[in-house]
Amino acid sequence: MTMNNGSARGNDGLFSSEQGETRPPKASLARTLATALNYDFERAVADLIDNSIAANAKNVWVFIDTVDGDYGSSRAFVAVCDDGEGMSASTLSDALEYGHQSDDNARNLGRFGLGMKTASTSQSFVLAVATRESSESDYVARAWDIPWIEARGEWRLRIPKLEIFPGPVMDRIEGSSGTVVLLPDLSRMKSNINTLKKFNQSQVLAPKIKKCEDYLRAVFHRFMTGRTLSEEYAGQTVNIHLNNRKLIAWDPYMEDDERHVAWSLPDDDLRRLTFLNQGSKAGGAEGPLRLTLNGKVMDLRFHILPKMSKSDPAFEEAGGIKSWNSQQGVYFYRLDRLIQSGGWCGLLANDEHTKLARLSIDVGRNWDSLLELTATKDRIIIPDSPAEYRKDFKGCSGDFVARRSESMTGMLAPRGARRTEAAKMLVGAPAALMTKLAVVATGGAALAERVSVAAEPVAAEPVAVELEATGPLEVVAVGGQGEVEPGRGLPNWTKSPS
Repeated sequence: MTMNNGSARGNDGLFSSEQGETRPPKASLARTLATALNYDFERAVADLIDNSIAANAKNVWVFIDTVDGDYGSSRAFVAVCDDGEGMSASTLSDALEYGHQSDDNARNLGRFGLGMKTASTSQSFVLAVATRESSESDYVARAWDIPWIEARGEWRLRIPKLEIFPGPVMDRIEGSSGTVVLLPDLSRMKSNINTLKKFNQSQVLAPKIKKCEDYLRAVFHRFMTGRTLSEEYAGQTVNIHLNNRKLIAWDPYMEDDERHVAWSLPDDDLRRLTFLNQGSKAGGAEGPLRLTLNGKVMDLRFHILPKMSKSDPAFEEAGGIKSWNSQQGVYFYRLDRLIQSGGWCGLLANDEHTKLARLSIDVGRNWDSLLELTATKDRIIIPDSPAEYRKDFKGCSGDFVARRSESMTGMLAPRGARRTEAAKMLVGAPAALMTKLAVVATGGAALAERVSVAAEPVAAEPVAVELEATGPLEVVAVGGQGEVEPGRGLPNWTKSPS
């Protein structure tokens, strides 16, 4: 029997005494954690890169290769190598301890003290790490071998041979400090991968390499471009390489495109927010909109992407991994690391008419308990309490979406009509519009405030109307071939009183 001093004082009334019974977890827990968290391969690799960034790495190299491949390994393997601050033997052992947390490190991109272990063993039942604190230091190495600790029935690190770390991987940090995380047993990825021939292994790995590339370009895009915004990582740039090829960041907001709009929440919407920070801006080019809850600050920035045709060279790239409709919505960053990309956190539905709206949100580590960050870092949940805060968050998003709908660029065509059908329908059809703000008809003259003008269509082109309004629009008449029904052209349009 041992003393248990860890119980919360408020719960003492539930127990007969301070005495407790020690029951250490079984070694089999390592396998349970490896399989229970459902890591995707690309998320597992990203978790390992988190540690590299927190260690002040300037370069991170990810290697994914077959047996006897480009990097001379006797097995298919995955490795993440960085030139950051290496570790001593004791620090390495602490880092490999399940649940070990370095809470004193404000730059820590993890939360639970599990990331390196569970991310690695989700793909490989052997996790080996080699590290050194300087180019003059010797490497120290430790490893988890899950089948081995299960057979022994105890949590015991193994000491791997340095020879198992592929030479071309270790060469990347030949003249510096750094760390290499090696996953040499990919049977978690595919049970028989170690018995497959090189060609068959490459078929297993190829789609994972592609998904990994797309994911890393998104998750670490701020670090890759040096556009980090958090106090902890301001101005830090990290080069990420995949199989010796430097990755190019994916920009979810097309900020370098002259057509990008940094949108601001109007003053009347700002005044309705209960948790608005006193020094808040409006969320556009002048600065983020700031909400504060229990002294914790959340920064919101509103982005409107340009409307593009599928023939535009930037169209596919801007659509992202999940395509345009699914990529609209909230982009949550924790210390500049992208956690969630797209969707409206269950508060609003994705809509075709708002697919150009993207809202970036930045939080620090102090939000972790409120936002229910998952161990795999794949989603964040907006707090239910207090209800007023959730209302504020929904209000910001809802106002953005509503006003974004009113400022949408599109074709005058019935809902559900395909683009080609709309073009055929509107060739030669005059369009007369009345608006409370400015409207531009690309096929004819600009429509001034409260002036109705018939647009002269361009031959063989539809009459496209670009709306730049923050108030409701009224369709006075739409006629010609096909007779487009007034009020059906775009969201928030209403029939004009007759």
